[in-house]
Amino acid sequence: MRPHSRGFTVLLLGFILCAVLPATGRAAEATAAPAPGIAATAKPSAMMTEIRALIADEHRSLTALNERFRRTTDPAAAIALQREIAQLKLGTEIALLRVQARHARATGRLSVAAHLDEAIHELESPPVPQPTTTRPSPTTTETTAIPNAQR
Repeated sequence: MRPHSRGFTVLLLGFILCAVLPATGRAAEATAAPAPGIAATAKPSAMMTEIRALIADEHRSLTALNERFRRTTDPAAAIALQREIAQLKLGTEIALLRVQARHARATGRLSVAAHLDEAIHELESPPVPQPTTTRPSPTTTETTAIPNAQR
């Protein structure tokens, strides 16, 4: 796969997650009311049950971390909490992709599972940026005067 299409794949998977997951991100609300056109007795799939549980766990953890962040007055502690929040969100995203990949494999959708596995790999080990080439520093400090006619 071409390098620029990997980012597109990850972005596409993110949009798919947004479509599959409840729009509000609150698992309690998502389980309370079925989507329009679905019978109230319809039971969510095993995959959706797992996804909702992951989202509920993330929500509980984020609530606690945000409360700690709100109360902190130490800048170093605030930065550490922000990093912890970012790590929690990344971990949840990877866990959601793993659930989807496992269910895709179980239902025989191997190409979908392969794309999800690739996205997981990219999230777990992002590409290392290549060092940029540095320009040599000037050897002289002389400046060239520009005549008034050229200004």
